[in-house]
Amino acid sequence: MNSTPARSRASLIAMMVRTCPAGTPSITSSRLIVALPTPDCSDKFAELHLSKALAARICALVIKSICLYNEPNWPLINHRTMNHTAQDTLSELLTHIDGAYASNTIRAYKADMLEFIQYCDQTSSAALPANPHTVSGFLQSTTIQGIKNSTIRRKAASVSAIHRLLNYADPTKHPEVKLTLRKISRQLGNRFDQAYPVTRELLNKLLAACRDDTRGLRNKALLLLAYDSMRRRSELTSLQIEDISWLPDQNCCILLRRSKTDQQGSGKWIHLTAQTTLAIKRWLDATNLSEGLILRGIKPGGHITSSLCESRIPRIYKSLARLATLNEDVVSGISGHSMRVGAAQDLLGIGASLPQIMTKGGWSKTDTVMRYVERSPVNLWPTGMNIAAQ
Repeated sequence: MNSTPARSRASLIAMMVRTCPAGTPSITSSRLIVALPTPDCSDKFAELHLSKALAARICALVIKSICLYNEPNWPLINHRTMNHTAQDTLSELLTHIDGAYASNTIRAYKADMLEFIQYCDQTSSAALPANPHTVSGFLQSTTIQGIKNSTIRRKAASVSAIHRLLNYADPTKHPEVKLTLRKISRQLGNRFDQAYPVTRELLNKLLAACRDDTRGLRNKALLLLAYDSMRRRSELTSLQIEDISWLPDQNCCILLRRSKTDQQGSGKWIHLTAQTTLAIKRWLDATNLSEGLILRGIKPGGHITSSLCESRIPRIYKSLARLATLNEDVVSGISGHSMRVGAAQDLLGIGASLPQIMTKGGWSKTDTVMRYVERSPVNLWPTGMNIAAQ
């Protein structure tokens, strides 16, 4: 027995604990030789002749002490049990922070952490708290998924945030994780795929593809509201009828209660053109809606739902683009950001400054806007002008 490597004997003990749990002394053999490794994994073993029930109890206690001694690298930890607990902990935390963070942020935390916990199950690693090398391995494993560098960094940010919210040490601050992120950045690059811009010219084609039925009226209101307001999908679907202020000049303005750059809910009034105002009026009049959300879903039978799922918005755009017989490359490039990109490029084309475009679209970072407008066919900003000074 002494010729067996320490870790092999430890694995045997772990198997015995699983097959001979405490409280089951009625198994065929009443005696068992148990090898008890010392915490330093040396070859000093005590061989004891014990009943299976008592042996199981001793094994459980010894293995627990070994795991505590060697955490997080000792292979005997029952990580599946630990990670099941981690899922429960995550669920409790997400419930606790609900309302303090944006719903999209909480959804990202949940999706990224569940993926990380699944990875930890597959690699027999602890998820909460996680070892930096485990996080590093997880991030490296995501590079074969065909996702962007920004998405991988978001996953790292989610792991970091959950650990900090649980008052655990942040494993992403470890040099190994930082080094891994640098390698991934160099491997994948930081270039963003640009959504195909829906400029005014393309918008008119999409509007022409809308029918005159209820669904068509909803789609026209959506298209014009998205282009005119330059708002994100989550912000569009949050706009409420009660927050519309109808103006005497056939225009209107609407209160955006909360946005990505206004998490505290200070609110911002968005002024809409007469065309957009008319489209919203026609949609509300046709459906007799007087309160609640402006944009709604429509079921196949014509039933109007209480809200419109934001994931439906790019699908509506693409569906209308196909009805307008646009090139399939154009259709595939259209996304939920296409209206914001196109409207920003149109503003640039009429000479709007960078701060004006940022204010209109609710951007807080100049580099985001610059990515949106860099391929604009018309650029009235003087060459060599210091953009920050505009």
